[in-house]
Amino acid sequence: MKTVLGANGEIGIPKEIREADHLNAGDSFEVERLMPGRYVVTKEPLTDSRFTVVAGHDGLPVIRTENGIITSQRVKDLESLTP
Repeated sequence: MKTVLGANGEIGIPKEIREADHLNAGDSFEVERLMPGRYVVTKEPLTDSRFTVVAGHDGLPVIRTENGIITSQRVKDLESLTP
């Protein structure tokens, strides 16, 4: 798929890829320059301090967030971290 470098230096990721890989605004990426004209873009793993997983009173996992809101996308992100 093709994309264009914007005037402010941003490269857009096509919608099909964003949806397939569950990418969201604010996700972090590492860009590695292999040589002129060759780059590798890698999504950084989710190391988010905005939430923690703790054991509840019944021993089941409980997700705690800074603002008290957990979205379905955040659950998907957490699921992607488990083997």
